[in-house]
Amino acid sequence: MKNLSSNDKKCVYGIILSCVIMVFGILFLVNAMGVANFYKSYAAIKNPLAKYLVVILVMATGIMLFSNVALRFEDDKLRKRLTIFITAFAFILTIPLTYVLIAMLPFHAKYNMADVENAIDAARLAHPEYTTAQVNEAAGKALGLSGFGNIMGVHTIYEGFEMWFKDGAFIWVVFVFMAILGVVFLIEPLAAGICVVKGKILLLFSKDENGKFHLFRVAELPVLKKRRENEIYERAA
Repeated sequence: MKNLSSNDKKCVYGIILSCVIMVFGILFLVNAMGVANFYKSYAAIKNPLAKYLVVILVMATGIMLFSNVALRFEDDKLRKRLTIFITAFAFILTIPLTYVLIAMLPFHAKYNMADVENAIDAARLAHPEYTTAQVNEAAGKALGLSGFGNIMGVHTIYEGFEMWFKDGAFIWVVFVFMAILGVVFLIEPLAAGICVVKGKILLLFSKDENGKFHLFRVAELPVLKKRRENEIYERAA
């Protein structure tokens, strides 16, 4: 901390805050999976999809805050290391999310809401001593889910989609959109992290210096641009 600039010291607090937010996100995830039952009001939410949306929103907030603070560090090594860490963390964390969103399509082609509810009810009746997580796991096995798909609760999240969008043609549109969104969630943070390590920043839906609009473009990192401009000013002076 002693060797850090005043700007970098301020950024450290942002990193700490983002880590705290992500810890809460992980705790929400543990609760959503039925492993634990703390946060009573959160556990009382009936729709499994709603629970996971809370997890996604909290984790996304923490990750985006971490990423945006990390790229503002003036120390090159620290900026790159923090960016590599959060990029890898976000990528690994998003793989299961992308898998689940894509898995909704083949799952819906094979099962419906009644199948999922019957499997869960049968597991609960057969094993009344089971926790929610164990009931969901038993139901997933009965539905023929793979180990990873069962762990991620594909059938319970599917149940949440059905609660909101009902069975019909529109839910196919929702599943296709969510599958595409899952791929975007996986690729965009990875591309943004690579850009930062290379001294660039990935900007979405922005205008360049000439006022031309771009869906995405790459520009110089603000912290490096400021450093370069200061060096030019000092040489000119």
